[in-house]
Parts: sequence; C-alpha cells; structure tokens
Amino acid sequence: MALTGIQIYKLLPQTNCKDCGYPTCLAFAMKLAAKQEEPEKCPHLSDEAKDTLMAAARPPVQLVALKSDGYQAQAGGETVMHRHEKRFFNKPGLLLRVYDSEPADAIKAKVAEAEAFVVDYVGMDLVVDGFVVQADGGDFAAAVSAVRASSKRPLVLAGAPEALKAGLAQLGEDETPMLCCANADNWEAMAALAKAHHAALAVEAGTVDDMVALVQKVEGAGVESVVLAPKQRTMHGMVIANTVIRRMALKKNFRPFGYPILSFPGDVGDPDREAALAATAIAKYGGFIVLDHFDPAAWYPLLVMRENLYTDPQKPIQVTAGPVRDQQPRPRRPGADDDQLQHHVLRRRQRG
Repeated sequence: MALTGIQIYKLLPQTNCKDCGYPTCLAFAMKLAAKQEEPEKCPHLSDEAKDTLMAAARPPVQLVALKSDGYQAQAGGETVMHRHEKRFFNKPGLLLRVYDSEPADAIKAKVAEAEAFVVDYVGMDLVVDGFVVQADGGDFAAAVSAVRASSKRPLVLAGAPEALKAGLAQLGEDETPMLCCANADNWEAMAALAKAHHAALAVEAGTVDDMVALVQKVEGAGVESVVLAPKQRTMHGMVIANTVIRRMALKKNFRPFGYPILSFPGDVGDPDREAALAATAIAKYGGFIVLDHFDPAAWYPLLVMRENLYTDPQKPIQVTAGPVRDQQPRPRRPGADDDQLQHHVLRRRQRG
C-alpha cells in the first residue's frame, strides 16, 4: 500500500545527513512518496525500514519479462494512466503467432521473414519482439522447434497443458517463456508448469470476478509472474476491459489486477481489423499484443506509434549529431542546367 510522505519520513533516520542528495530527510521522503526516487539512495536505512519502503515502492503494475538467448520482451512497471502525467516505461511486446497445424517449412519461412524485419527509426531498431506458438491439432513440439530454427526471440506457448509440456522440452533452461492460458478448468496444471519452468502465466477470464478469483488461485499456487488475458475481442470490449484493469491497479492499488495485459488482435482474422485493434491495444494499456499476419506495411506504423507513445514527453526523440555519410552525386539528365536557368529567369520576371 502506498505510504504518505510523513509515514515515509518516520521510517528514515531523520539525521538530515544529505547523503541521499537532498537537504533534509523530509524532502527525500516527499520524493519517495511521489515515486520520484528510490529508497536505496539513503545509505542509513535499517533493514526493516528498507523492506517496508521497497514493498510500498513496488509499481502498481508488476514488471513481467520474457527472455531467451540475449533477447527480452517485457511489459508492466507502469505508474500512470496517461503518459503526460509522468511517462510510460515499458513498451508493449508485439508478437507474431504461428499454428502447429501449419507445415514446418511454412512456419520457418514466416518466422524468418519477420526475424529479418529491421527498420532504423531515428537511431532505434524497430523489430518483432517475439513469437507465439499456438496449439491447433498439429505437432506442437515440431512447431516450437521450427520457430527456434529461424529465431531465438522470446516465445509464448499457447495450448493445453499436455501440448505445452512437449513444447517446453524444446526450449533452453535459461529461457523464460509465457504459458497461455490458464482458465477455471486447467489452472492447477498450468500453474504447476509455470512454477516448474519459471515461466510467466497468462490467465484468461471473461468477467472481473472470474479474473480476480483465477489470479488469486495461481498466486496461491506459487506463480510469481502473471499476465492478464481478458476474453473480450471487440474494440469496445477490449478498451473497456483494459481500462478497468489499469484503473483498478493504479487508482485503487488493487493487487489482483496489478499485472500486464495480453491482447489478441489476431483472433479477428481480418488483417485490416487486426491492425486497427493492435493500434488500440498499444494506446490502451496492452502489455503483450498477438498478431497473426506479418506485413511490413502494417507493422511499421504500429512500431512507430509505440515508440512515440512510450517516449518521455519531456525528452522528445532526437538524433545524435554525427558525420554525414559520403554520398555519390546524383546523375543529372541532359538539359537539366538549361531547365534550371529558364525556371530562374521565369521566377525573376514574375517578381518584376
């Protein structure tokens, strides 16, 4: 629970030693209450006070990171509803989904195309953040292996517990995938898998009460990294569900909703509607966003939009000055000089 400045001040040494960089302990306490500083900046805190302050300083939305072979996609850690209040911190991961019912060669080709997509945007590389392997009646383990043959980026494994066991066997021990999705029927088996493999677990529910009950069950089973997957798929339903979850986490400090949100624009089937839903999910609190179609013309504006929303509004995107690259002079067509001269003369006459 959030502490006031006075409550925090009572936990500090109250010596005004200035070792934290502030003139008084009260000034430092006010900065901690506003979440503009970290407790570690005070070197004289007791262990008990430090534990209390660290628990109070936990972000209302927990950070969840998917990792594999040097790559990482993370979401959460947010503290505000609107970026102008402070800023958004962790960009949502855009994930491309493949199905185990597709041939292995088709999966490899689709993943390889997405893996090769890199665009330099004002000094930042825009890339696909990871992939989702969806169980669809095929060979799930072979599908996971096919994805891994073309990419080492983080994975989300989606399906029944038995299929996920086969898929997890294809991953390295140092990987942190996400398992999707626990529901009222399979949550015990899914929670056991997530705990055994140190994986994040997405929980899916259609109502607030069902989501709260399910989150509390998987937390009680020892799952530490949880992702919320509302069942709503329409634009209106997604916006309402995502906004309620974020508002409850930030404004009411409601812990069962203090996790990133998993959205599925790819479920609509139509590429155009999928792109519109993905853009809405980026703007409205999506943490991990799953798409079924890969088209650079659609992904590029989504990634640019994401960069703009998650840029600190007080520190606009800038390009670092550097030497101009050597460029060959452009060839001029015959008569170009004469055309330029005639244009110049005409402009002079028009001016009188």
